[in-house]
Amino acid sequence: SSERSFAVQLNQSYLGNIPLQLPNFKGCFTDVLALVLCKVISDCLPRPQNDALVEMLLTVLCNVSPYVKSFAPESCLKLTALVQRCSRPAYIFRSAFTHHGLAFLLEMLNNIVQYQFEGNTMLVYAVLRQKECYEQLANLKLPKAYVQVEHQPPAGGQMQEDGRIEESEGSGEEGPWTPNEAWLTAVKKKLPLQAILCCVDHLGPRVQALEQ
Repeated sequence: SSERSFAVQLNQSYLGNIPLQLPNFKGCFTDVLALVLCKVISDCLPRPQNDALVEMLLTVLCNVSPYVKSFAPESCLKLTALVQRCSRPAYIFRSAFTHHGLAFLLEMLNNIVQYQFEGNTMLVYAVLRQKECYEQLANLKLPKAYVQVEHQPPAGGQMQEDGRIEESEGSGEEGPWTPNEAWLTAVKKKLPLQAILCCVDHLGPRVQALEQ
């Protein structure tokens, strides 16, 4: 998926039969790829053991995104719904690494906005409709349950910068991973939100005026 020639050829119209598991659409091979990956990822999200697979598949979407001339409406809905699911605190704070997938999704949207804006007005519009999602990510805070844990002295060890508890010498065990403020600050720096928020701030009021 990182090969430019492969990504460009995905823009060819898809005229084959559409599998029953996918929504009916009229578009290109990129839509087939996006809809299939969205379905597989959605099925895998609830199970933590699939996190590595989810991250790899989201990387594929990110890699091809700079070359996608136009997503079908069905793909736009599935992609933005996936962004919303991966933006939920329950998912972000589930492990130290689930935010990687979210970062790839946001980078995918960035690539569309910066390189393929004209042909993807439907996706841009879908992004504008869920502006609260991106604003919440920009203002993401540590859940109260973890704040209380962070301010309590860890039993048998010391809290590290990445949120792990380092046990005292001789214990032989490491405590469960716990998110803390230092970890969250590092995560928020990795989420590419600036271009998306600028797009929302610039176009949002114009779209609202047209809808009224």
